[in-house]
Amino acid sequence: MIVGSSDAKAPAQELEVTVKSAQGLREASHAGTTDPYCVVEVLGSQSRFQTKTLQRTVNPVWEETGTLIVARNGVVKVTIYDFDNALQDEVLGSVEIPSTSFADGSFEGRLPLQDAQAKGQASLQVGLRVLRNVQAPNSGSTARSSEGSAAALAVPPTLLQAFPDLALPPCLDSV
Repeated sequence: MIVGSSDAKAPAQELEVTVKSAQGLREASHAGTTDPYCVVEVLGSQSRFQTKTLQRTVNPVWEETGTLIVARNGVVKVTIYDFDNALQDEVLGSVEIPSTSFADGSFEGRLPLQDAQAKGQASLQVGLRVLRNVQAPNSGSTARSSEGSAAALAVPPTLLQAFPDLALPPCLDSV
């Protein structure tokens, strides 16, 4: 589901995203359990982070925060998956949040999840806060989870040379 829309052209922003909780997820396995985790990403970019996987719950509480670089006309997508050891992880639902939703500097709310297989309405509680404006392209960005570890995203040296004012998170200063 897309919340709002935007076509403004402006610099990028460093965005703090807090994945708080979800409610009403469907039971994805035959055993009647769900082991959910979230992938938070900027569409059209490599900027992303992932929450930890929680065990056997349809009402998970993550309270995890990550930092992304998003263009002011960008879209943040949160997808909830069910972890499965034997098979491919299954999508439980997703929501797309355009930058107009946090144009005033922040957004916090419970959003309905898109899930074609859901019997009821599942939702995601999320908070977004603009930390600062940055001059950066839409791809090759970095992300950091609340644990402070760098996500598996590379920042090419040529990009760093092209954008000398780009401030990297402390964990990536030596990249």
